[in-house]
Amino acid sequence: MRGENFLTARSGISYSDYRVSMHLKERRRCRRVVPPWAYDTKAMRLIFETRAARVLKMGVELVGTREHLLRLWAGIVWHVYRRGLNSVEAAQELNITPWCLRQQLRRLNIVAREVCPELTAPARLYGGPIKRSIYLDQKILDLEWKLKRAQQRGRRGHIPRYQIQLEGLRNLKSERDGARQKATVFCRAA
Repeated sequence: MRGENFLTARSGISYSDYRVSMHLKERRRCRRVVPPWAYDTKAMRLIFETRAARVLKMGVELVGTREHLLRLWAGIVWHVYRRGLNSVEAAQELNITPWCLRQQLRRLNIVAREVCPELTAPARLYGGPIKRSIYLDQKILDLEWKLKRAQQRGRRGHIPRYQIQLEGLRNLKSERDGARQKATVFCRAA
């Protein structure tokens, strides 16, 4: 039983049964940075045309016609960025695999950075086992600790190098924070 027929006389389940004895699991909503080009029709068309020209130039015959590619990319952008679906849900809607969807989205973003860099979200320059939101903070803390330790031990050769690296990371962090404030965060309504 799905949708409207779930709590009816036909199902034999009442609202009181649903509230008292059934487990309710709140679903986490998908949050991601939405690049501004996803809302700009002219930019999307330019990105899709550029990507299609590159794919067809490679001579790949398995991908289908140009129109199929454009429809696929439009569907990916619509489901992921505008509807806020995660890759599994969007892939089910489009009858492709989640891996294919993420790869196509990544390639579209790469083309977008080349074609219209003013309408793209900032590229990720970091990663690893630490969450990307705290990666630079962790690196800055590590370098501050190394600098303090080098000063305590009297290693004068290491101190200028650590100071330069620390200044570079702090600049990168301020640029990242500025870029995040400019980018749109999409959260699907509950």
